[in-house]
Amino acid sequence: MSSLASPHQHHKDITILFLKHAPQAGGACGLDELVKDIRALGSTFIKFSQYISCRGNCLPRRYQEALLRLDAGQQEGQQLIESPDIIEAIVEEELGKKISQVFSYFSPEPYAFASAGQIHRATLHTGRDVSVKVQRPAIRHAIVDDLKNLADIASFLDGQQFGSPKGKFGKLVEQFRLQTIRELDYRREAKNFAELGKHSIGSPNIEIPVVLEELTTSRVLTTDLLDGSTVSSAAQLGEAELERESLADDLVQSYLDQVLVAGVFHAEPNSENLWITQDRFISFCEVPSLMRTGHHFREPLVQLLTGIDKNQPEEIAEAVLRCSEFASSKEEDHDSLIQDMTQLIEAEHGLALSHVSVGMKMLKAFHACAPLGIAMSDEVTAVARGLSAIAKTASEICENFDLTQSIRRYLESFENEIDHMPIPFPNPLSRVV
Repeated sequence: MSSLASPHQHHKDITILFLKHAPQAGGACGLDELVKDIRALGSTFIKFSQYISCRGNCLPRRYQEALLRLDAGQQEGQQLIESPDIIEAIVEEELGKKISQVFSYFSPEPYAFASAGQIHRATLHTGRDVSVKVQRPAIRHAIVDDLKNLADIASFLDGQQFGSPKGKFGKLVEQFRLQTIRELDYRREAKNFAELGKHSIGSPNIEIPVVLEELTTSRVLTTDLLDGSTVSSAAQLGEAELERESLADDLVQSYLDQVLVAGVFHAEPNSENLWITQDRFISFCEVPSLMRTGHHFREPLVQLLTGIDKNQPEEIAEAVLRCSEFASSKEEDHDSLIQDMTQLIEAEHGLALSHVSVGMKMLKAFHACAPLGIAMSDEVTAVARGLSAIAKTASEICENFDLTQSIRRYLESFENEIDHMPIPFPNPLSRVV
């Protein structure tokens, strides 16, 4: 989740980044290099860049477009492997027992990596095979340092003329800080696994691992064994094209079910968080956070997806407004706003292009309407980011996968069944689980 560079080094790296890429410098080094430089800072900065890339007029448009390319699994450099002695000490401290008392076998080497830790194979004395995720000992301090650096950046940006309300960046960093700190508690992630598993029952080829709560603490998470490989290693599968297509389609259908039926969905479905098991199931190996969509978002989201599929700018504008936090009290104001939004969306390059994913088209529509004061809710921007990640992941599973056709089939089925569906979760008090 974060590189382990010293706070002083990160401050220096950040200063250099701003000197190279600040708008006052004219972006002389190019946006591709900006993306590369942010990746080198580590995944805390990558995730924050993703976080602000979807939020209105936070940054000049070209910067937001560039930041959308970032993926939390794209951190530069090799993964740090902690020594077996350190891992054993953490597990024993967290579980309050010698490792030999809990496990008949515990692999000293990790077989996979997590955003803030590493994952080890183990076997209980009952013979049950499990995965044990152990948080790296220095990661919390490193992330806290990164968050302090982000707060310094926010203070600087709030003093610049970016067209954003005063204090905007500081508020965004504080929201991001709270979310990030929550994600460091594996007990919260255990609850996310349980809730996602409950709503994935019946989804074909989707398998959510069961958490062993008695062997889970804030820094150790134990689940049934995840035996397979990450989706990012899908090229090694050797599956027939039809089988790959079926897996990708099941992933898309399941994710849309999470959003539109269950009302609770994985907030970061990137290829590093998804596994293909030995039994050819798709499984989530990490669920750091879930997002919820209230039932009032169901129809506008369907309208938005349908409008994008059929390239209907006015329908997209109406749906974006319904999904936004903008309130218009007069009908003439509403009609005028829809007209202005439609014109901006019609002029948006990329919305009509077949190679641009649905999630990315949603984000482009949001960006196009931002100058009119249209601010999207966290839930809806999370849906767009999630669909963008799902598109990338599906294409890694099956190179020639037709995402548009998969979503179209889902929407046709959904519209036939919507009148008979239960209302999903009510509006939550807290949006992020």
